Amino acid sequence: MPPDYVDPCTPPSPSISLVHAYRDNELVSVPCNLLVRGDVVVLGPGHAAPAQVQQLSSELPNKGSLHVLEEGQVFHPITQNMSADGNKASGIQSSQPHPREKFLVTETPFKLNLRKILDNSLKRPISIVGNEMHYITSTIIDKKLLFLILVLSLTVNILRTIFLKNDSGHWSEMILLLQGYAVLPLLPISFQLCGFV
Repeated sequence: MPPDYVDPCTPPSPSISLVHAYRDNELVSVPCNLLVRGDVVVLGPGHAAPAQVQQLSSELPNKGSLHVLEEGQVFHPITQNMSADGNKASGIQSSQPHPREKFLVTETPFKLNLRKILDNSLKRPISIVGNEMHYITSTIIDKKLLFLILVLSLTVNILRTIFLKNDSGHWSEMILLLQGYAVLPLLPISFQLCGFV
């Protein structure tokens, strides 16, 4: 047995899910999260499938169709003393334990788990800090503060143009250009806060 793998005779642990799989042509115990597409796992009757798997071959004669199991689905093979339609065969027969079957992993379980995590990452509720930052950015700065500064600046500059004709510049500079000088420094603050929301 390769030294990197857990011995298949190790008793089950509730903290980690192990499944018997063939690696390097030897039967070893592998954590379910480390299974990849193309691995061959061994499942016995009553074992849950660690991923989407397809039965490779049947050890029993007259077996019928091969099983395809989804993740978490329990393997229930058809036994020899049961017919294909589910009725008991006639007569008394000895009961033989059903051998474990080989299954091929058809879909990597870690990829599905990672996809679920990434899909659900954007569905989280907004935090209190994020909500307050959005309120400050959208309501206070964008809708109230910028408008207030623009109106105050326009009012002050119109009054300067009217009452201080000799000490002020051209009317276009006082009424148009100085408004931009007052509002433009606040726009990057607004855009920067929008990036964090």
